[in-house]
Amino acid sequence: MRRFGWVSLAVLALAAASAARAQEAPAASVANTPARTEEAVISYPPSFFAAQRPNTAWDMVDRLPGFTYDGGDSVRGFAGAAGNVVIDGERPTTKNDDLQSMLKRIPAGDVDHIEVIRGGAPGIDMHGKTVIANVVRKKSGGLHGDIALVNIKTESGPDLPQGRVEGSWQWGQARFDAGVLVAKFVDDGSFSGPRYTYDANHNITDFSRMQDRAGGWQNNFTGAVELPLAGGKFKANLFVQDQPYNARYADDFVHAGSQVELDHQDKTDGELGLHWERGLAKGLSVETLTLQHWRRNDFRSSFQAPGDDELFTLGSTSNETIGRGILHWTPNDKLTVEGGGEYAINKQNSRTAFTLNGAALSLPAANVQVEEKRAEGFTTATWRIDPKFTLEAGARVEQSTLTSAGDVVLKKSLTYPKPRLVLTWSPEANDQLRVRLEREVGQLDFGQFVASSSLNGSGVQAGNPNLVPQKDWVAEAAWEHRFWSKGAVTLTVRHLQLEDVIDRKPITDPGCSDIVGAPHYSATCPIGGIAPSIFDQPDNIGGGTENDVVLSFSIPLDRFHIPGGTFKGSSTWRMSRVTDPTTGAKRSISGQHERDQDFHFAQDLPRWKMNWGVDLQTGWSESYYRFNEIDTFDNGSWVTVWGEYKPKPGLAIRAEIDNAGRRPFTVTRGVYAGPRNTNPTPAFVDFQDHNFGMEFYVRVRKTFG
Repeated sequence: MRRFGWVSLAVLALAAASAARAQEAPAASVANTPARTEEAVISYPPSFFAAQRPNTAWDMVDRLPGFTYDGGDSVRGFAGAAGNVVIDGERPTTKNDDLQSMLKRIPAGDVDHIEVIRGGAPGIDMHGKTVIANVVRKKSGGLHGDIALVNIKTESGPDLPQGRVEGSWQWGQARFDAGVLVAKFVDDGSFSGPRYTYDANHNITDFSRMQDRAGGWQNNFTGAVELPLAGGKFKANLFVQDQPYNARYADDFVHAGSQVELDHQDKTDGELGLHWERGLAKGLSVETLTLQHWRRNDFRSSFQAPGDDELFTLGSTSNETIGRGILHWTPNDKLTVEGGGEYAINKQNSRTAFTLNGAALSLPAANVQVEEKRAEGFTTATWRIDPKFTLEAGARVEQSTLTSAGDVVLKKSLTYPKPRLVLTWSPEANDQLRVRLEREVGQLDFGQFVASSSLNGSGVQAGNPNLVPQKDWVAEAAWEHRFWSKGAVTLTVRHLQLEDVIDRKPITDPGCSDIVGAPHYSATCPIGGIAPSIFDQPDNIGGGTENDVVLSFSIPLDRFHIPGGTFKGSSTWRMSRVTDPTTGAKRSISGQHERDQDFHFAQDLPRWKMNWGVDLQTGWSESYYRFNEIDTFDNGSWVTVWGEYKPKPGLAIRAEIDNAGRRPFTVTRGVYAGPRNTNPTPAFVDFQDHNFGMEFYVRVRKTFG
C-alpha cells in the first residue's frame, strides 16, 4: 500500500476512539435504534430514517450504517450477477434492469423495514455475498408511484432533460409494476481541451485544441407482475432498453492538420424473466427461474485526416437463455441446505469490416459466431453452530462447452470446481469477524473475441476467441465494529492467487506480408509488407497475485455538535502483480485502479424540511499495456454539493452542483517504435486534457399513494 489517504487515517483513529467511548454513550431513543433479531441480522424500522424524510427505498439503503452497496456484475448466467440487495427476501428476476433504479421505484412509504444480514443466517440465500440488505415491503394494497422531472445543465454543453414515471398497484395477493424512463446523457470523458504530442526527448511536436462531444439517449421500459399460481408465487419481469449514441472527436493540429472521428452506436436490449416458488412441505420449498435476454448492437466509426480515410463497422446480435432450479430445506432454525442447478446457452454473432483509403483490409477474428453452453450444479449449507458462530459451506461445479465458427473455428470444453467456505464469529453484540475462502472463476467477455476500434486513439485491435476464464483462490477476512447506535466501521483484507490472467499479449503473424498496413491499424504488417508482423490481442498471460484492503465506515456526527449529520465512506486499495508478456517485468493488471475512495457528508434538518450534503469521489488512474503502447487514463476528484427540500410529504425538490472542482481527465498514450522490450522509451507521447466542466442538476419528484 503506497498511499494511505489522510481522511482514512483520521477515520481509523476516530473509530478506535469510538470503541473506547462506547460504554460512555447515552442510550439512543428506542424509535431510532435498530432492532437486533439475532447477531447476524439487524432490522431497521422506518423510524430509523425519519429525520432524513426519505422518498424511496434507495434513500434508506444509502443510509444504512456500515453497508456498502454493490449493484452486481454484468456477466453471463444468473448466479454470478447478483447484487447485495434483495427485495422481500428475494433477488429480482432480472439481470439488466439496474438494481439501484429498482430501489428508487419503491416509495419509502411502502417499506416496512430493512434488514442487514451479516455473514449469513439459516433460511436466507446470501447469493454469494457476505453481507446483504433485505428491503421488506408492506402488504398494503392500492396504487403507489412517483413522477420525476430532471434537467441537467452542463457548463460547456447541452441541457440534459430526463423524465421518469413509475407506479405499482397491489390488489390482494397480486402486484403490478411499470415504469418508463427517457433520459439524455453525455460522456463526461469526451470533452474539449488541449492535446499535445511529444517526441522521445519530451519536445512538443504538435498541438491541437480538441472539440469532442459524445452522448445520446436512454429509453427504458420496465414491467413486472406478481401473483399466486399453482399453490405458489409467480413473478414475471420485462425490461426493454434502446440507447442510441453519437460521438464526434475533432482535432486541428498545427502540423498534422485536421482530423475527425465520427462514431454512431445503436444498442437495443430486451429481457424477460419468469420466477416461481412454492412450499412443498414443512421446511421444504422449490424455486425455478427462466430468463431470456436479447441484444443488438450496430457500431460505425469513420476517421478522416490528410491522406488517411478509415472506416470500421461492427454489427453483433446476442442472446442468453437461462434455466435455474433450487430446492431449499430448513429442518430447523439452525440449519438450511440448498441444492440445484443452472443451465445457460449464450450465442453471439459478430461481423466487423475495416477499410483504409477505400481498400478493404482483413482483420483477425473479424466475423465470428460464438456459442457457449454452460451447466452448473451447486449445494450450500448454512449452519448456526451457536449464537456466536455461523458456518456456510458450499461447492459448485461448472462445466462449459465453447464453440466458434466463422473466421476462427474451435471447440473446447472446460470444467471448474468452485468450493466456498465462510465462517462468521460474533464475540459481542457490536463486533463480528467474517472469514472467507473461495475458488472463483471469471467469465469470458465475448467482446474480446472480435476486433474493436478507437480510430482517433489506439486504432483497430484484434480479438481472440481462444481464451480461457481467469481464476483465483481468494482468502478474505473482514472485521466489523458497530458503535453509537448508528455508527459502523468495517476493515476487509483480501489475498488472491491468480491464474490465467486475461490481458493483452504480443502475437507474431508470419502470413500477412501482402497486406499494406495503416497508421491506426495495429493488426497488420507495417507499410511495405515486411513479414513477420507483431501485433497484440487479448490472451491469458499466466498467473499473479493481488492484495486488497477495504475500509468502509459510517460515523454519526451528533457528538461533534453537528446534529443530524453523518460522515460515511469507503476506501479500496489494490496491489496486483503479473508478468508483462512483452518485457518480462512485474506490473499491475491492465485497467485496474490502485485506489478508489468515496466520502459522503449528509445532514438532516427536520426543522427546515431539508437535507444537504457533500459527496467526494477521489481520483483514480488506470493503465493498459500493449506490446508497443501504454495508455494511461487519469481521472481527478469529483465533488458534488447537493440540497433537497421536502415542503410536504410526497414532494421533493433537489438541486446539485456536480463536478464542483472541475475534475481534470487526461489520457496519455505512450507509443513505442516497436515492442517495448527492445524500445525502452516511447517514440512519441500523445497527451489529451479533457475539461468537462460543472453540471447543474435540478429534480422535482412527486410520489403518490
